[in-house]
Amino acid sequence: MSQSGKRRSLLRSLMELLRGLRRPKPPMPEDPYAYKFAPLRRGPKDRSGAAVAEPEDDSYRAFPPRRQ
Repeated sequence: MSQSGKRRSLLRSLMELLRGLRRPKPPMPEDPYAYKFAPLRRGPKDRSGAAVAEPEDDSYRAFPPRRQ
């Protein structure tokens, strides 16, 4: 790229920056929570999710193993 091309692109980007700073900010919405995201609630992860389900009484896994 020639020297004049670099100078022109630098001048153009500087002008765009100044135009962006000069623009007025948009008015605030009537609802203060209009642009806020709702918090996400997530369930338990990994093995803690298994603790939610109760084991069945007639299951062989409900009883601890015997030690000999």
